[in-house]
Amino acid sequence: MLRLSFEASSARPQVGSVGLTHRDGRAYLLLNVTAGRSGARDDCILVGPDGGRLNGGSWTLSDEYGRGAATGAWLVPIGAEPPVAVELVTPTGTVWARATF
Repeated sequence: MLRLSFEASSARPQVGSVGLTHRDGRAYLLLNVTAGRSGARDDCILVGPDGGRLNGGSWTLSDEYGRGAATGAWLVPIGAEPPVAVELVTPTGTVWARATF
């Protein structure tokens, strides 16, 4: 699996990882957030090679383990052509994390 770091701000330069994987013959994006904002709801935007944008899902992060940072992991089904980038976007449209393949 290819793993990339999300690049956010200088205050939080790495907030997780993303990779491509397969399960039961199907391709997925594996998204792992390790330093998010608790209670934040974000959209996972997949950016295609042509620049097209597809919403892969929305999630709310939580600090279930009391570490002071919200975490979460998800599998997002992808089509035959993998994305060239992944963005985490707030409800107001702000991209707060991005990974590029």
